[in-house]
Amino acid sequence: GDICKNCGGILEETKGIEVGHIFKLGYKYTESMNVTVLDKNGNRIHPIMGCYGIGVDRTIAAVIETSNDEKGTIWPITIAPFECTIIPITTKDEKIMEISNKIYEELLSKNIDVAIDDRDETVGVRMNDVDLVGIPFKIIVGKKAISQNTIEVKRRDNGQTYEIPISEAVEKIISMIKEEYKKYET
Repeated sequence: GDICKNCGGILEETKGIEVGHIFKLGYKYTESMNVTVLDKNGNRIHPIMGCYGIGVDRTIAAVIETSNDEKGTIWPITIAPFECTIIPITTKDEKIMEISNKIYEELLSKNIDVAIDDRDETVGVRMNDVDLVGIPFKIIVGKKAISQNTIEVKRRDNGQTYEIPISEAVEKIISMIKEEYKKYET
């Protein structure tokens, strides 16, 4: 609640995460290792040493802390373990698996980071796991793939679902992924 003397703004207290840090080490290491440099007068001196670091694990923790919901993590596509995951509704239906594997292979050939969750688990467990892990796009291949030649693509961040014709699936998924990357361009 304190007021800034320079700008008149009100100080707010919030939580933070230390992602990077800087330490002034002084002369401890430059003297013990006899590190010297020339000063502006050409004299050898021991410089003051410092170090900095960005913790990869802290960076990941910061993303998880700031980008999640009740279902789990919501990874930004730029650092997600995969850009999308294909979930066949049932792994016992040959046609559903054929469509799933075809889309998987085509996406891989286009350099898309894609996984296919064909584990011997219920579809509910597999859907929840993909949400928990936070993969940006979930591609669901179900009975509509056979009856209507469509698949579903569901965004992890806002839950929006799209029905896409199988014949356009790879092209549209790639387009959606590229659009997502544009959010992070500077």
